[in-house]
Amino acid sequence: MFASLYTSFMPGVDDFDALENLQYHFPAGTSIQVASHLSQIRISGRFSFMDYGPEENLNLYGAEDVVEYPLQDIQVPIAIFAAEYDNVVLPENIEWLANQLDTIVEVDWYPYSHTSPTIGLEGLHLNDLLRIIDEYSQ
Repeated sequence: MFASLYTSFMPGVDDFDALENLQYHFPAGTSIQVASHLSQIRISGRFSFMDYGPEENLNLYGAEDVVEYPLQDIQVPIAIFAAEYDNVVLPENIEWLANQLDTIVEVDWYPYSHTSPTIGLEGLHLNDLLRIIDEYSQ
């Protein structure tokens, strides 16, 4: 199944029919450029903007080399919802990001795969999401 390239199906957590439907529309919602950018990040080890080459980088970013995302400039509360069985966004990446951000309000882990928030049978994370929105929208 093509979907296995980007998710792990979790019996009892994910809806198989929804997963099957999702794969018919893959890669809807993303592009080859996003995949290329994620590959650049993985290979370089830098969480930076897309590298278009020196000339285009200079036009876009004002520098020939790409710049890293200025995570230290983020000033809004951030909650991270992470999937314990995600084979796309790894736990060490979640931990790294959480350590870079000064405005983390919580990091919650769920027994999900990468696509469980979309195709899951139960929205375990939704009550937490609504609670956080309510708490930080005051």
